[in-house]
Amino acid sequence: MQRAMQKAIDFLFHPPLNAPPATLLMRLMAGSVFFWEGLLKLVYTNQGVGRFTKLGIPSRTSAPISSPAWRSAAASCSSRA
Repeated sequence: MQRAMQKAIDFLFHPPLNAPPATLLMRLMAGSVFFWEGLLKLVYTNQGVGRFTKLGIPSRTSAPISSPAWRSAAASCSSRA
C-alpha cells in the first residue's frame, strides 16, 4: 500500500515528459476554457457570487467574521485548548 502511494505521489510531482505532442494542445485547450470562464466570472457577477446568492448562500460581506456568534464559537474552541 505504501509503495502504491509513493508511486502516485511521484507521478503527481514528477510527471512523465515523453507524452505525444497532442498532449500540449489538449492542455492548452482545457486551460483556455478555465481561463475564459474565470474571466467571465469577474466581468459578470451573475456567474460568480450572484449565482450563489440566488441560491440563498450568503456572501462573505453579509456575515462578518466579527459577529457575536463567531466570537462565542471561537471562545468555546479556545477554552478547550
